[in-house]
Amino acid sequence: MYNSTLNDNGVYSTSIYETIDAEVVAEIAKVKAENPNKPDNVNSVTAINNVLKKYISFSGSGVVDTWRIGAYSWAGNNVRNWYLQDESTNSISFNIIVTQQANTYLMQVQLRPKNYYEFLKNRDKVQSNELASAAELLGLTGDADTRINSVQLGDLLDLTTPRTKGVTHNTETAYGDVVEKLNRIYQFPKFGSYEIYVHETTSKDHLAGVAKVRFGIKKDGVQVGKTSREVDFPVFKPMNYFDVPKKNPSSAWYTEADFTGSEFSKPSTDEQSKMNAINSTNFVARKVSTAVANKNFTNWYRVLDANDIVDQGAFEKINFMIGFKGQVAKEEDSQNGNFKNVETNDEEANSAPLPPTIPTDDGTFTNLGDQENTTNLNQLSKDWFIYFVDVQKEKTNRRINVYDKLSFKLGFINKRIPTTRFITQGRITLANVVNDYKLNMYPTYMLNSLGLSNIQNFQDFFGDEFNIQSYTAEQVYNTFISNNKTTSVSLRPNLSNKATSPNGGSSYWIYNNYLFSTTNNNLKIKEMKYFSEDPNGVYVQLEYTDKRNVKFEGNNWYRFSKSGTGAPADLNFLFNGSNKLTFNNENLKTVHLERNKVYRERIIEPKLEDTTWDFDENTQQLSWTLKNDYINKTVLKENTTNRKLTMQFFGYTYYKLLPNSWKRITEQGITFNFDLEKVLSGQTDTFKGSIEGVNTSGSYKTPTISYTATATKTADGIKFTFDLDDKSNKLKYGDLYKYQLNPTLESSYSGEFSKDKAFLVAKNAAKITLKYINNVEHEEFGSKTNEFLYKNMLYNGHNQPYVMYNDKVAQDAFGYNPNQNVSYELHNGYMLDNNTLSTVNNQTQQEQNVWMRAIALSFGSGTIWGRLSKDPNNHKFLIGTNNHVEAVTGSMEALKAWNGDVKPLAGEKYIVKPGDNLGNDVTAGFGYWNGLYRLPADFYPIWTGVNQKNVEGVRLRQNNGVDVDTSVLAIDLKDLAKKARRAAKFQTAEHYEKLATMPDLPLLDDKINGITNSSPYYFNGAMIGFPYGVQASYFINRARIDDTGVGLNTQNGFLATTFNSGNSGSGLQMGQNGYAEIINSGSPRTYLRGWKYNTGSVNYWGVNKPGVDPLSLKNDNSLAGVLYYNSVTNPNEFSAPTFINLINNTSEEEQQ
Repeated sequence: MYNSTLNDNGVYSTSIYETIDAEVVAEIAKVKAENPNKPDNVNSVTAINNVLKKYISFSGSGVVDTWRIGAYSWAGNNVRNWYLQDESTNSISFNIIVTQQANTYLMQVQLRPKNYYEFLKNRDKVQSNELASAAELLGLTGDADTRINSVQLGDLLDLTTPRTKGVTHNTETAYGDVVEKLNRIYQFPKFGSYEIYVHETTSKDHLAGVAKVRFGIKKDGVQVGKTSREVDFPVFKPMNYFDVPKKNPSSAWYTEADFTGSEFSKPSTDEQSKMNAINSTNFVARKVSTAVANKNFTNWYRVLDANDIVDQGAFEKINFMIGFKGQVAKEEDSQNGNFKNVETNDEEANSAPLPPTIPTDDGTFTNLGDQENTTNLNQLSKDWFIYFVDVQKEKTNRRINVYDKLSFKLGFINKRIPTTRFITQGRITLANVVNDYKLNMYPTYMLNSLGLSNIQNFQDFFGDEFNIQSYTAEQVYNTFISNNKTTSVSLRPNLSNKATSPNGGSSYWIYNNYLFSTTNNNLKIKEMKYFSEDPNGVYVQLEYTDKRNVKFEGNNWYRFSKSGTGAPADLNFLFNGSNKLTFNNENLKTVHLERNKVYRERIIEPKLEDTTWDFDENTQQLSWTLKNDYINKTVLKENTTNRKLTMQFFGYTYYKLLPNSWKRITEQGITFNFDLEKVLSGQTDTFKGSIEGVNTSGSYKTPTISYTATATKTADGIKFTFDLDDKSNKLKYGDLYKYQLNPTLESSYSGEFSKDKAFLVAKNAAKITLKYINNVEHEEFGSKTNEFLYKNMLYNGHNQPYVMYNDKVAQDAFGYNPNQNVSYELHNGYMLDNNTLSTVNNQTQQEQNVWMRAIALSFGSGTIWGRLSKDPNNHKFLIGTNNHVEAVTGSMEALKAWNGDVKPLAGEKYIVKPGDNLGNDVTAGFGYWNGLYRLPADFYPIWTGVNQKNVEGVRLRQNNGVDVDTSVLAIDLKDLAKKARRAAKFQTAEHYEKLATMPDLPLLDDKINGITNSSPYYFNGAMIGFPYGVQASYFINRARIDDTGVGLNTQNGFLATTFNSGNSGSGLQMGQNGYAEIINSGSPRTYLRGWKYNTGSVNYWGVNKPGVDPLSLKNDNSLAGVLYYNSVTNPNEFSAPTFINLINNTSEEEQQ
């Protein structure tokens, strides 16, 4: 019980006895817990008072009328803490306001436990130990003369954690208040009530990204004892020009005010003179390569557009597109062309066609009147951050709204002393600021956007208007031929409605700051055709010549005819015979028959997973549904007529004459023509046909095979079926390779035919062409692609700016775009074969997966894809790579017989994760070979492709040779994260910690096994490789699949890919979540080749199909076989293969 007496000062003096029990603390705490943040609640006041009255009485004169708890009146809304619980003394303190008669007093009460003094004694001992632990970690355990010279920083950082996930000093510079940054970002080690903190900075280098700091110890926010010696705190983000704080933080970019003012000093007079002398002659364009020829980058494009950069306000990106004369890019890889295990030929590797030859611009920006000067901007850039300030767009031709000039002032901030600044006095104007992508791609797009409403009667060959109404179609054609095809075409006045034309004229069209002009009769008829089946019309194809005298060919055809004479209903004559219409792009054939009447044929490019058929063994019927997503934007639209569908069906009579049979199945097949008007009205359209007997060898002839195909509209799309009429002839569907059908093998048979395998059908059996007429002259579907968005631009490892941007999330949500395989529809749906994968905005699951799992190894690349063990305490994960990247030596028997701990590979090894801040020749960043993303690593050998057995269990070779250049290693992610923390690489540590929580990557061999390249498909892949220290990240939209692997080609004319040595071992991921194959070889900069881990003849990794017992697979030297063996003999390290369970848990439909 506590007795209190009133002192002379009117404040109660409190005597405290050790009679209070711990339950008092609990009882009061319970009241507070039941009434959080409500001290003025009447019920809570009563409850607290009742508790205190049990344990506190008051002596002295008079009677206590009222008493209240808190530093303030209960009625005050600012009361938040009812009591102060002091954990250091295990006590509770109160301020109690006591009213006695007319007087009010403040009484200070402390409730102490019975063991108060014993607790204090033990506490002091513990705190002494805690202080000693903190001091030891900081090297403060000796006297002043014998203290260690530096903090064991690794030990300290291993116990340090970021306060907020994803926020580390690796993304902040060492410029500014380093002490505040580090203490804000990190929770440094705590030992009870003692906490380590950064006490001060003694020096820092914001360019190198390191600061010298001293650590200290504090208790209750107050420093205790000495501070540590100074130590380097490394791996801050190296500082760049955009990291210097702006005067006005809300400004979008630096203004003139950021370089002037009394707070800034100026450079020397000599330097100011050099800076003021700079003009347009000092600058040159940074270009991107768009093609590869003879294994070298070619076709260099400028990418900066004056109008776009200003309208988008992307001034921070100008440095990446404008360089300084004489600037030397980083050295290219010195081993170009030195691929290991090249297993492709030059013909295939260089099959990508080169774009049309275009004039090469020297990339200078010389403005009229500017004279050469001696200022060396490269030299200045070594010491100064350079800024383009107050950037404005200008026009060369004031009458036309095409902006091809940039004017600006140059700002300078000293890199070492950022308070030294300068801005040029006069404005600098650059001329010829154009985007070569626009110059070389827009004319074809604009040409193919024209309809008959834009084209006037073409002029005759003598200068007068040539009116087809006055002549027969045949006369027009003959005149064209006799005049050497030189007719020009004028445009209708409403062409100006296509885009802004300030003078309202009809002779030019401005599209995205590109001028399409016909003022010089540069729009001509390229080709004209006349058909006797249509005697009233001629069909013309156009050609445009730009001011550089570069010719661009149109893909569309236009029918000109006498008024009132429409095209025939049957248009087959246009597409058959020696005089048929020809198209540069077969994926979209467009014929303008009349104004607002356009005929089209579109080849569909579905996702790979949407191409496979269902096969019912019992009924011997094949079925497949063309989903609504592939037809709802075209043939299902209103005002669409004459709808038809052509299917080229890749199946044929099978006879054992391999090359011949392969070609008939995969190149010829059968063609079905379905009437969509009938199908879409709810009826079934049936197609019956037969394949006549084939002479195979001598007089032997296969029997005639009759079949029936149907098309029916369902809720999901259009369903097709295929049956053989004679059910004694058996269909075989799927992987053609497993029937020993291979285009490269010569047959040892004589064309035998078997009813048990009468008809073979490829896995992706259908090539679909939609045919229809509508009133839309140019079809756009609302999804933008390949936009020139400078704020999202990438600067690749070869120091090339790439400015095409695709919003993958929006495009995936939009679904199938019918223009995705139409190359001239650049911004209206076209999908590049290979597109850059952003290193910053990893929005989709596919992007996140490839970003998290890709790694660089000592001599190539790899993919972290699954767990070695199901034991949650085992943090070893599996890596797929090549044997020539990380050699796993020894026999298969040795790999099956691990005893005890698995030992790592010998030699110095390292691992590098993908990085979003790698240095280049414009900005400072972390190095590839050292820096934030690289760590020393231990790799544990698990499996390699030696001594493999085929699906029958027969050894491929009798020695210990490598049958497939693939290896599987393991690495401890927990160990990697620890190494990263100890090296102050917290961003990298978090990367591996997150990866350790991700599910295994499913293996997708069955999705690509058996796929042929007969029908088009969208591959939907992604990969990150590390060729020669260059991080190369791509979406792989198109690929070529065969029995053993996947081939990737550079697509010339758009983006030169970094397909080079060092990509070996890269994992090609497919879909949102799947591991497809491992890159093994290729042809430098042109072609990559990847191995599958399960082919038609060898199951290297032992992946079982649904319903198949994995232990029944006959290649016991597979990866699964090795894991099974070791899971029995060494269960502490190994589990049965986790990917077997994943495959078993995957539906059969997903496995197709």
